[in-house]
Amino acid sequence: MNIRRAETRDLDFVIEAVMEAEKSGSDKLSYCGLFGLDADGVRTLLANVFDEEIEGQELYLPYFVVAEEGGEYAGALSAWIEGEDGIGSNMIKGNIFGYFLGRDKLAEIERKAAVLADMQVERDFKALQIENVYVSASFRGRGLTGAMIEQQIKDNFAAGKNFERVQSVLLGNNGASLRAFEKAGFAVAKENKTDNPGIFEILSCDTKILVERKINRNDYE
Repeated sequence: MNIRRAETRDLDFVIEAVMEAEKSGSDKLSYCGLFGLDADGVRTLLANVFDEEIEGQELYLPYFVVAEEGGEYAGALSAWIEGEDGIGSNMIKGNIFGYFLGRDKLAEIERKAAVLADMQVERDFKALQIENVYVSASFRGRGLTGAMIEQQIKDNFAAGKNFERVQSVLLGNNGASLRAFEKAGFAVAKENKTDNPGIFEILSCDTKILVERKINRNDYE
């Protein structure tokens, strides 16, 4: 299995990986519910966001690794240091989406975003964040999520980043992802649930959890 930094030629696969990861093991693509778009519309939106090349949030191609074997894509995930420039990733990403979606959609998006805010779990600044975790069906059960996380940790340390924790935000009903993170040494650190039934217009679950693993840089030197 070859795990490497993503390149421009990988963008189509990375976009599909993001969309599959957003489903969190369900058939509900959160971006469709949040933005009122079909799958093709989401695909176009993500392509536009990636084209902007904005750091500090998960949809930035250099933050991704991809895994491949025998010329076939096996998986992908992104990682970045949260709040490295003093601004949270959710704010950065929200501004990007707002720019592309336009004012005519903003009122509806803000209403739905308020529902999401009820269950938001805050990422910790200066922690390495893992998102958009996707492994193709034929490669599951081989510890690939953990291997990609390890590659991200090594790459970020090699790039001079300083962090003592690695975190990821998951939906509470995504048992497969939670088990994969637990196998990689993570434990649940935060959990938040909303009682607003409007959440099911967007997501397949009313609970978000933050999983975390403490890191010793000396173990990677």
